[in-house]
Amino acid sequence: MIKSIPENQVKRRFSELLKLVEAGQEITVTRRGMPIARIVPARVGDGVQAARVGAAFAELASLCGGLDLEGDLKQISREGLA
Repeated sequence: MIKSIPENQVKRRFSELLKLVEAGQEITVTRRGMPIARIVPARVGDGVQAARVGAAFAELASLCGGLDLEGDLKQISREGLA
């Protein structure tokens, strides 16, 4: 199992490294024995979370239809209490 790899070997072994990362392993790329980069698996759900946030903002915008939310937040809240 590769835990770290010198930078001069990364290009030659890239496919192998991607298979290991896909399996969940993190790989450190080194230069002269010092870490310079990490290759890590993509976080599951990144796209899903972004889609959920976008959908929530779209729903919020539809609920606020016709409201003018420009300006000072304190003033807007005072007008809402009046």
